[in-house]
Amino acid sequence: MANLEYLLGEALKGKGLQKIEQVLEEDALPVQKCSRLLMGKLDKLVNKELDKNDFKNVSLLLKCVQCFSRNDSSDGFVWLLQQGLVAKMTMWFERVTEFLKSLDLLVDKSLPRLAEDFYCTVQVVCSNSSEADMSGI
Repeated sequence: MANLEYLLGEALKGKGLQKIEQVLEEDALPVQKCSRLLMGKLDKLVNKELDKNDFKNVSLLLKCVQCFSRNDSSDGFVWLLQQGLVAKMTMWFERVTEFLKSLDLLVDKSLPRLAEDFYCTVQVVCSNSSEADMSGI
């Protein structure tokens, strides 16, 4: 069974995001569990990929957020919301908007796609969590 959180931890150790991409491409994702360490892992990875202007990988990480929202087997996703997932996503999106203002980066087709992925992720988070209303989404 593929554990996305474990793979995120491995990616932080420099092992890349390829395995995460493979897992997300599977038709039926196994139920995921969110631990209290997940928010930190996601935040570090997203910021690391934004620092490298690797927008495709940021989109991949947003798809992980969507997966946790849909497939969390516990209250871990609610905990993520309570620990500031929406605020983190807002900060990530603010960084992306700065990239969108740069004409040099607009030729990168993954950047506009990333903006779309943010929108889709917010929709998924809102529709899959009753806590989202209490978290200010």
